[in-house]
Amino acid sequence: RLPVDAAWLAAMAGSLSLLCDTTARETGVGDARYLVVEAGTGRIIVRRLLVHGTNLAVVLLTDKSVLLGMAWSRIGQVEQAMNAE
Repeated sequence: RLPVDAAWLAAMAGSLSLLCDTTARETGVGDARYLVVEAGTGRIIVRRLLVHGTNLAVVLLTDKSVLLGMAWSRIGQVEQAMNAE
């Protein structure tokens, strides 16, 4: 994997999250919660979280060996920890 600028990745993830949520809402399927980009050697997972009333986008980069269930679990742990603060 190549090095990635954190600010750039955050901006891209936030934009993708908003685009997906808007598309989901305008098509009547509700709010989008996850976006998964399945690439050749890994995944980019973006999940919208509500932390103390503020919408955040969390990005998780994985390789293909990581099971999606494990990724969902880890993101859930992050959400719980952030809401506990």
